[in-house]
Amino acid sequence: ASALAVGMTPQDILEFYSSMSSEIFKPKHTLDSFLDLTAKYSDENLYNAIQKAFSSKNVDPQIPLSQLSKEIVIPTVCLDCQTLKRWRMQILTNNSETPLIDAMMEST
Repeated sequence: ASALAVGMTPQDILEFYSSMSSEIFKPKHTLDSFLDLTAKYSDENLYNAIQKAFSSKNVDPQIPLSQLSKEIVIPTVCLDCQTLKRWRMQILTNNSETPLIDAMMEST
């Protein structure tokens, strides 16, 4: 939905995932990931792929949600206290100054 909101077409999005999925979902090879103590994939790979895809369409991935021309709602789940493992729901909209790419990463 975020990609559509900045003018990417469904075909653009399909091509993005088709061409970038092996890079985005490249397994981490660390002892922690081997022991299943952390996520199997790095969010850094997704972040870099989104930046590349948006830049190739002349879209600034750092654009604040408030500057998008289309209305958007991005539900996210935020770990607000890691020691207590407490989660909270956060809804990001065009009223937010959160950069688009950060909102996308918070929703994955």
